[in-house]
Amino acid sequence: MTMENSIGIARALIKRYGLEAQAIAEERASIMAQDDPGIRHVWEQVPSVVCELRRSGNAQARREGKAAGQGPLRAR
Repeated sequence: MTMENSIGIARALIKRYGLEAQAIAEERASIMAQDDPGIRHVWEQVPSVVCELRRSGNAQARREGKAAGQGPLRAR
């Protein structure tokens, strides 16, 4: 259950903060480690999950030809 929570949190952070999501997750993980040890383990996983989701998204975009600008050509 905690990995599912971490994935959901990571996706929400990526959607809201984009490239800053991992840094924000690391900051919140350090805050949660002090404030609420009960959910600390969830937040400790989030930065690595953000990184993994971003990596898997980039790999998928490359497979689809979107990462290198190889998408469909637009009519001018």
